[in-house]
Amino acid sequence: MRPETGAMGETPPPAGRVLRYALGPADRLAFAVLPRELTLWEKLRLLVIVGVAGLSAGMLPEDMGRLAWWASAAAILVVGGAGAILWSNIEVRRKAAALGVPEGEVELEDCGDYLQERAADGVRDVSSGDIAQVVVTAGHVFIRAGDRPLIVPAAAFAARAEMEAFARRWEAASRAGTH
Repeated sequence: MRPETGAMGETPPPAGRVLRYALGPADRLAFAVLPRELTLWEKLRLLVIVGVAGLSAGMLPEDMGRLAWWASAAAILVVGGAGAILWSNIEVRRKAAALGVPEGEVELEDCGDYLQERAADGVRDVSSGDIAQVVVTAGHVFIRAGDRPLIVPAAAFAARAEMEAFARRWEAASRAGTH
């Protein structure tokens, strides 16, 4: 099978190539904050927090001075909004910590039709058919595969073009179901 070419005729990195890099909490957090649709529970939680703030503001006594009432209502709503933001931030950090992504030194080998991740916590093979999505950001290539993503920092690549070619290769392989 002919290798796919990327922009300007470049070919993706060859099979057998090993990427070496270190992962830490910041890498997990970078994955956890990727844009995604909120779950029903997350929407409900935010609605309850903002709703309680709205109800609290609505329960302010009407015999307050107009300026005092508006200042109190604004303060309650700001605290409610800050609470929603704080809760969301804590939840993102909790999810990042629970990702199960290895921490420390990692080797990722391109084995042609699958990727092999080797770290202190063991070896994991990810076939192209297991890949649900490949996302490239300024600092990472994220490969969504099951419950545990592959996270490859930009520092693992010699150049941005190499990083993008790697991502294109595995995105195309995931659509084809095989590489």
